Amino acid sequence: MDVISNIINEARANRVMLYIRDGQLAFVAEEGRFPDDLRFRIGKYREEIRRALLRGHQEEAPRTAYSPSQQSEDSTHSESAESFDLTPTIARVQEIQWPIRNYDSALLLQVPAELTQDVLLAVLQTVLNHHDMLRLQVTDENSAWKLRVRAKKSVAAAECLRRVEFAGVTGADRASVLLEEYDKAKSWLDPFAGRIVRAIWFDSGRAAPGALALIINHLAMDGMSWPVLTADLKAAYESLGDEAIPNLSVKGTSYRQWSELLSVEANRPERARELSYWEQVLAKGGELLPGCRLNGDTTNDSGRLTMHLSATVATPLLIAVPAIFGTSSNDILLAALALAANEWRAQRGVNDRALAVDVNGHGREEMFPGVTLSSTVGWFTTLYPVRLVPRAVNAIDLNSAVNAIRSQLREAPDHGIGYGLLRYLNPETAPKLRALGRPQVSFNYMGVWGAMLGDDWSMLSPDVFAASPGENGSEVHSLPKEPWPLEHFLFITVTAIEMKEGLRLKADIGWAARFLREDEVRSLADAWFGILRRFAALHQGDAASSSTQRFAASAF
Repeated sequence: MDVISNIINEARANRVMLYIRDGQLAFVAEEGRFPDDLRFRIGKYREEIRRALLRGHQEEAPRTAYSPSQQSEDSTHSESAESFDLTPTIARVQEIQWPIRNYDSALLLQVPAELTQDVLLAVLQTVLNHHDMLRLQVTDENSAWKLRVRAKKSVAAAECLRRVEFAGVTGADRASVLLEEYDKAKSWLDPFAGRIVRAIWFDSGRAAPGALALIINHLAMDGMSWPVLTADLKAAYESLGDEAIPNLSVKGTSYRQWSELLSVEANRPERARELSYWEQVLAKGGELLPGCRLNGDTTNDSGRLTMHLSATVATPLLIAVPAIFGTSSNDILLAALALAANEWRAQRGVNDRALAVDVNGHGREEMFPGVTLSSTVGWFTTLYPVRLVPRAVNAIDLNSAVNAIRSQLREAPDHGIGYGLLRYLNPETAPKLRALGRPQVSFNYMGVWGAMLGDDWSMLSPDVFAASPGENGSEVHSLPKEPWPLEHFLFITVTAIEMKEGLRLKADIGWAARFLREDEVRSLADAWFGILRRFAALHQGDAASSSTQRFAASAF
């Protein structure tokens, strides 16, 4: 079997759907099922794979075979104004009282120079009608939140769009205008009033491409939703010229249907039996700062630090090294963090070899027959505790550390989604898990962002609006203006950004300043990055030099 057939078969085994869109190779994948080395090989051989698919190997798009109401997201079920229950992610937001009104997820896209306001309004209206959660409204009845999706066409694109004259704005003035408009847009958002989406068109005139900022309330959006939405924007735009039906993302299971399934699942006896597993994970020990407890600490009482690894280090670290160990980039990053934490605590007289960490997952788990979430826009992210014990002799013993951490992460049933179900949706298990508290450390690996190819409808920069890292970590966002309750002493968000020279790694690190000083956090972060560099040194060969092979813009 040739290398191309091997890649196609491996993609199918990992439930990565390869297909042709607008003549380019694209894919639909759930992040947790998409190894970085497979992503790299698809990028490297994208033209050969594209030709193979055109010769007749292209897969059928996934379709929903079953849902609670036997209906997909575009059915009349989504037209209903009836309220539905919170998912664990949103229930957590309500419980800790995040200032959610202005908490956003945002992205900046390049748009064509010839774009007009009428065309842009038509494009936005198409995606507003297509994706239910962009029409979300939250109701608050006696401090009990409910979710409601409004009918198609009930949200007018004209109410969401603002045009800003950008021609002639140069240099530092461009960044100033962008951030000023972004701040206004955040203030406009309010899920309780149904204001979920704000779009700002920075019109540079016919001489140069413009920019479109999409600011969406986080209740309706997560990182895996962005590729779906940006691809649909492009498809809607391209269909207008020839009056064709837009080739939008395949409709799957709606967020409402997913909520219904989770509510039932959380109260099944089989799921409730997971309680003992989570109690073991949250047992005593594993603390970064033994005996310390948060008490009313907020983002006003926190510090911030951003660190980077260059492409010469990050590219082999995230692509070649996971392939060496037969694991994921996430496992490598967490193994290095656990080793660094043990080293850091030992220097302070703490000999606990376990580290308890709250880990973010994509949450789109394949738990129910026929449920398809790969093209559903919404906030599916999970947060669940893991207990990491590297079982290495020292920080040099990388192999033992990775094998142990990989095994421990795989022990979590259904990638940890059961924790949120039992913690927030099951009235019998919720108080028991609440009493056990949370780990002191949180970690969120956002995966690979890119590629910034300079094409219309592709991302311009992942950093434009990221003024500071959120305590929970988000794709591209900044903190709400109001103080935000802290859940963790140390909170880390890692993003890999695809550049021309390869992958650059960015780590946003925040901490509770009442318990940690900046020099202490820097010491831990330096130890972590030092171990990551040792991992990268295991393979500095072809991965770095060949990393400039690019993915199709529609497939990031």
